[in-house]
Formats: sequence, C-alpha cells, structure tokens
Amino acid sequence: MTIPTIAAVGTAVPGNPVSQDDIRNFAAALFREGLPHLERLMPVFENASIEKRYLAQPLEWYRMQHTFSEANT
Repeated sequence: MTIPTIAAVGTAVPGNPVSQDDIRNFAAALFREGLPHLERLMPVFENASIEKRYLAQPLEWYRMQHTFSEANT
C-alpha cells in the first residue's frame, strides 16, 4: 500500500483587497435593517486587528443578488 504524501504546498490570495473600514461600512449598510442591535456588534471590526481583507469578488459584487449558480462559479 502506498502512503499518501504532500507533493507541494502553495498559497494564494484573492485579487480583491478591501480595507477593514470598507468592510465595516458594507456590513453596517447590509445588516442595518435586519439586526436591531447592530451597533452593539460593530466593535468586532475594530477588535479583530485586521487592516485588509481579500475577497473572491469585488466588494460591489456582494451588494447585488445572485443566483446559486452565479455565486458558486
């Protein structure tokens, strides 16, 4: 029996960097109407010590509704 081995290791970062401030503002706008205590949750963005996030799609893409197949291609 052959023992599985790791042949190579690599990393990749999606090509859509977004600042933590932009993500915080996006989340606030997205959830403002659906979460009555949103302001109580928002400090998580400052406390996370994250300056930049990398998204699979541009931030504007997430503002729109997408079909299941669009969101998973």
